[in-house]
Amino acid sequence: IAGECAFDQDKNAFWVLYDYYFQHQPDITPENLKEKTLEAVRDIGINTARLADCLDNEQTKDRVQSDIAEAQQLGIISTPVFLIIGRKISGAQPLEKFKHFIDEELARAG
Repeated sequence: IAGECAFDQDKNAFWVLYDYYFQHQPDITPENLKEKTLEAVRDIGINTARLADCLDNEQTKDRVQSDIAEAQQLGIISTPVFLIIGRKISGAQPLEKFKHFIDEELARAG
């Protein structure tokens, strides 16, 4: 929800949060998520009052739930997952595996 709220103001803000959350995982709790989110984006020029309101009112929750439902419908239960012409590759994989899938599909396509 926070990532989508940030994205609505600035696409880069999503990635700032993404990086911040991963770098500070041990320090972030459900109780301080809002505070940490606002801290993360304080210096990048987005409207923190608008972001706080979006978080408080879960304004992007429907979008997030829609993404989750779509993933479940596709059988995606973890990340990362890659879809190559309907074929699913789950987990971190070597480049050779992607190349193999792509080469097979190119051969099939003629």
